[in-house]
Amino acid sequence: MNNTLAPHPVSTPTVDPNFIIRNLRSWFYPHQIWWFLSLFIAIITISHLVTLLVHWRRKKRYSRSNSVEIIPLPVEDKERSIFRGLANVFRIVFFRTTVSIGGDSILNVAEICIICCYIAALLTWEFINSKNVTTGTKLDVKYWSDRAANIVATQLPLVIALTMKNNILSREIVPSFLD
Repeated sequence: MNNTLAPHPVSTPTVDPNFIIRNLRSWFYPHQIWWFLSLFIAIITISHLVTLLVHWRRKKRYSRSNSVEIIPLPVEDKERSIFRGLANVFRIVFFRTTVSIGGDSILNVAEICIICCYIAALLTWEFINSKNVTTGTKLDVKYWSDRAANIVATQLPLVIALTMKNNILSREIVPSFLD
C-alpha cells in the first residue's frame, strides 16, 4: 500500500485591489464628516460667544452713562449704517421668513439652508471616489453601500443628541431670545 498523497494543485487566493481602498475610505470618510460637523459647531459656538461678549460690553458701557446726548452721525458712520441695513435685511430674510413643511411644522430659511448643506455634505462624502479601480465603473455599489451604512451609523448619536430637549448643542447653536 502506498501512503503517499498525490500532489494537489495549490491555488493562490486572488487579492482584490479594491478591497483595501474600499475599507479605508469606508472607515475614513465618516471621521471626516465628524470633523466637518465639529468645525461647524465650533464656528457657531465661537460666533455666539463673541456676540454675547459684545452685547455684554455694550450694556456695561451704556449703563455707566446716565445722560443721553444726540450726536449727529459722521459720514463714515452713515456708510456703516448701510452695511447694518443690509445685515438687517439678511436677518429678516433668513430668520423671519418661514416655510410650512406640513401640518404644524415650520422652518425658517436659515434652518432649511443648514439642512440642505448637511445633506449635501453627507451625499458628497458618500459618493465621492466610488470608481472601481479594476473595471472603471463609476458609482460602484461595492464602494458606496458600505460607506453609506457607516456614515448613517456614525450620525445616529448626533441625531439622538439633537432630538433631546435642552441639549448643549441647541444651547450654543440657537440664538437665545432671553438675553
